[in-house]
Amino acid sequence: MIEQTTREIKKNHEFYINIAEYLVPLYPKVSKEQLIALKDTSYGYFKFLLSLDSIADGGDLDFRNFFVRLSSFEENIKGLAYLFNRQDKFWTSFALHKHSYLESYALEKKISEKSIFIDQHTFQSLAKGKSAMALSIVDALSSLGDDNKYDALLKTLVNEIHIAFQYLDDLDDFKADYDRGQRTYIISELERILSERKISISLHSPLAYKYLFLTELAQISIKNAIDHYQNAIEIATTLNLDSLSQYLLKEQHRCKDRLLEINYLLIKTQAKADNSEKIVGLENTVPKATNLSLAYLKNQQESNGLLSDFLTTAGFGTIWVSAYVGCMLAEQGLGKNITTALSEYFTNHQHASFNENIFMDGDSANFLSLYSALVGIPYDHSNWLSFEHEGSWRTYTDANGLRKLLHLSEHHNVNGWIKEKNCVSAAAGYALKSMNHLNEAYTRTSNHLMNTQQADGSWKSYWWSSDIYATSYAVRALSSEGFNQKKLGCAWIMSKKETGQDYWANPATDKPSAFYTALALRSLMELKENYNVEISAGINWLLSEQFEDGRWASDYILRIPDPDVVDPEEVNEWKHGSFGTGVIVDDHNSIFTTATVLNLLAAVN
Repeated sequence: MIEQTTREIKKNHEFYINIAEYLVPLYPKVSKEQLIALKDTSYGYFKFLLSLDSIADGGDLDFRNFFVRLSSFEENIKGLAYLFNRQDKFWTSFALHKHSYLESYALEKKISEKSIFIDQHTFQSLAKGKSAMALSIVDALSSLGDDNKYDALLKTLVNEIHIAFQYLDDLDDFKADYDRGQRTYIISELERILSERKISISLHSPLAYKYLFLTELAQISIKNAIDHYQNAIEIATTLNLDSLSQYLLKEQHRCKDRLLEINYLLIKTQAKADNSEKIVGLENTVPKATNLSLAYLKNQQESNGLLSDFLTTAGFGTIWVSAYVGCMLAEQGLGKNITTALSEYFTNHQHASFNENIFMDGDSANFLSLYSALVGIPYDHSNWLSFEHEGSWRTYTDANGLRKLLHLSEHHNVNGWIKEKNCVSAAAGYALKSMNHLNEAYTRTSNHLMNTQQADGSWKSYWWSSDIYATSYAVRALSSEGFNQKKLGCAWIMSKKETGQDYWANPATDKPSAFYTALALRSLMELKENYNVEISAGINWLLSEQFEDGRWASDYILRIPDPDVVDPEEVNEWKHGSFGTGVIVDDHNSIFTTATVLNLLAAVN
């Protein structure tokens, strides 16, 4: 339908609300009052057409809503009549556009009813016809502005935009269109390709949607949209329509981001498919598990020395993940062949961040600072210490940089991401505990942790799906002076162990979690004499869960709230996925989890 485009790639209605304002700079004779009236009436008319379109496509008919729209439609016609007298040329063009719209609509229905194949030429003709009413904006401005010299060029521009919209619309509405019997270009193309490859599946099947990506039809549709956006951008730029150019560039950029995300997802999917699903079994031992997991991590190490995990909108986590893994290994004197390559990379690259494309953050700096101290490579701690304020630590400090990174407006609230975080402070305290030359910073951090412990003994996690993360690192960060806090923290951790089981679950999935079990046991080792039985039972459970390739199961553990969310517990629902915010992300390569368990096994051994 005219406005129904990809939910990730464009905001619904934005173009239609602003189209008159985008084009009016070419018509200086159009008054402000005329522009406001045209903007209101044209958008109202489009909304009514969408209502008709939805009903005709088999949508539910809400009579109350429909008559509200009908009354609004009548007012919009009155508005147009106020702007244009009966003899105005606008009405002739308006009638022609209605005719084109209805012809396209009728052809679309005929194609769907008779299952006619749609080629690309037919698709683009339909897209232009279904957007014909939008061309009336050009005619309206031409008439009000008494200038028709831009008509042809602007109508070409509007058509290019709508073809881009339609490519994205057909992709996003693939399942809904097929379910209601509406035939689209992408459905025709998928049927053709599956037939040629002799693949027999129903397009009602969830597999059909996956084949859009495996056959690259989805990617081709997005690339086609990018090309048509580019055609429109070139016209808008030529005509000095700056606001429209900026809008189109933004939409085109979102398309490019989506292509990148699809590529990332395919890599992630392949990585998961390559993993072994066979468990080592009861014969597993700590030495055997250690060797298997070290071999797995080495096999995952890339040629530059880094390891990759956690796919997000920012890409794959590399530097942060690698620094974390380095700490887990170096702390126990493990994996020299892995840490040697890591040290070579970090000696030449001291940028502590999620990956190479993102600016520095406090959590990545926590682990890169600690890793550098453990293996004895030079590191400038001053940048790291800039994330601390009176013992509390933040992930990010640059609000404007965050807004730019996330493509947010200059006034968007990002307080959730720049406020201090106990999970970051706990990890910082854990790192500082090993650095005698930064004792003052450690004391401040330790005092902050003791003052921010919850009454139940826990510390709150922001970036993690369980408070076990922050609590585990806080317990390990505190010295003997914080013995009572350590004891209370361990008691809280024990209270979270699954009743009658030897593991800890992930609250995000309610399933056993090797990651949180390892973190929980690692903190209990601070008071080992009190928890020997529980530690031994937990280790045995972990040994029984290792896969033959050396890893432990990945888990949805990394939580990414919206940047304005200060308290994640106020969020009612989290998506499990990779992109955007309000999501919990899995360590799909199991590198983070495996390194965490390995560190525990070595500490116990």
